[in-house]
Amino acid sequence: MEDLQKRYLILICLLLIAAGASHMLSAGSSDVNTSGIQAINSFPLLVGDWVGTEMSMDERVYEILETDLIIHRIYSNGEKQVFLSIVYYPETITGFHTPDFCLLAQGIEPEKSGKEIELSSGNESKKISMTQLKYKTGDRSELAYYFFKSGEYMGSSYILLRLSLALGKIMHRSLSGSLIRISSIIPYGDIDTVSGNLSEFLEALHPHLLELS
Repeated sequence: MEDLQKRYLILICLLLIAAGASHMLSAGSSDVNTSGIQAINSFPLLVGDWVGTEMSMDERVYEILETDLIIHRIYSNGEKQVFLSIVYYPETITGFHTPDFCLLAQGIEPEKSGKEIELSSGNESKKISMTQLKYKTGDRSELAYYFFKSGEYMGSSYILLRLSLALGKIMHRSLSGSLIRISSIIPYGDIDTVSGNLSEFLEALHPHLLELS
């Protein structure tokens, strides 16, 4: 119980920081990242060897998230399946509805930890930090990774996301932010195979994420 209370206190602190930063960022700003909007609207159904299928979403979700620029798909590669969700904000945002907070709101407390995956970009590679969630919905277990992107920043830190947005404002660049989440069902407790599938999909997805400036 104490751990849960600490999480809520941390969340409240982060929201207060985000609210203050958003007020500073939004003052006098009407920039919209049109290239990012184009990239999210034309996001491919074919990602490497993975083929995407659109998933329907309740209209109330768009209202809660305050954006209609959302990718909500299942990508398949043979018997492997990965769910992809991208929530994109083309201009300054007040805060993200993170997956772990949404799960807690449903009465599901996930096992939360850090995760690093090395991704390639051309001849270079770099490690991306993300948040790992393991949780149960009904009688099935799921594994999810999520992280943020804004400009050159891609990683798990909400603070660094806000700093990236602030830097964009100072440099007179268009402001945008994305939350990227990938997940898969864990069959028969085989978390290693699922983790490998998520890493494989993320490697194929990475070049397309770079276009979400």
